[in-house]
Amino acid sequence: MNTGANVANIIDQNNRQLHKSQLERIDELAGGDKEKKDRLFAAACALMKCSAELVPGSETYNDMLAFETLGASDEFAAERALLTMQTAYVSVYAGGMNQQAELPLFDYSSRDYVSDLTLRLDNTYAVTNRATGLVMTVGGEVQAIAGTGLCTTGVGCLYGVGLTASGLDTAYTGSNAIITGSLSTHTAGARLLESFGVPKEYSELVYGMVQLGGAARASRTASGLFDDRLSSSRITGIGESATNGTVAELTISANPATGNPAAIARGFGSLNTRQSIVLEQLNKYGSQTVTSKAFGNQDLAALSAATGDEFAMFTTGGRRLII
Repeated sequence: MNTGANVANIIDQNNRQLHKSQLERIDELAGGDKEKKDRLFAAACALMKCSAELVPGSETYNDMLAFETLGASDEFAAERALLTMQTAYVSVYAGGMNQQAELPLFDYSSRDYVSDLTLRLDNTYAVTNRATGLVMTVGGEVQAIAGTGLCTTGVGCLYGVGLTASGLDTAYTGSNAIITGSLSTHTAGARLLESFGVPKEYSELVYGMVQLGGAARASRTASGLFDDRLSSSRITGIGESATNGTVAELTISANPATGNPAAIARGFGSLNTRQSIVLEQLNKYGSQTVTSKAFGNQDLAALSAATGDEFAMFTTGGRRLII
């Protein structure tokens, strides 16, 4: 009998897999008989309503519905009865503790119904794809705005241009997903994540969330650059001499390029004393050092600008671990 049509291909095409315990029980009951296994698959499809999660009218839905209808026919009554008698022990929480309970193995529960309804709505309206597109659009726009803000400081354009371009790319791809419900167009960042093993169906969502974090960090960096420019500029005031009581001009002057990541990246700035001390402790791959919380994100960016290497910083209590 060719009830499978072929069963495995239909299930794979529609991403509809029986639970591992159900598959194992079917194999056990079939005892290596391919014909019997196909009949049990059809009966299981009927009992578990394998077309329920699919979009009505679609080709895949029609294929699975036909297979489900076959399994629900009188011809497969014996197979359905056999599967209905199958039970398995599962862990349930009752009476304040986990207990083992014997439950039907091929039972279409209310939880299965809710799961299938949710999947059908998602398959019909592309809810997940559109939600992912929304995250990407917001993340990209925020990052683009933050990148523009960096550039207006006059010292952050090196970072700002890259952030803005990346943000606009993400926002465009996200808005396209919102409109079409499809994530067929992937950003360069998502493709990079996929090369590191992130599943293709989740790469854009992960990248969009990374964009949000990057934009927030860029905004803090922009604020830090502005504050640093104010604190390192020339300050002139009037002070009283401690030795002769005369009034004298007090002048404090510092090089605004010192310790500034953008200036260092452009080649006309240098690390400040605090940054240099930390870098000396990180003289080889795998090195790490602990410093105070005075060492911030701008200092970390300065190290990267000076060396071309990426560093990580973790905070605990009043200390920071730099690696």
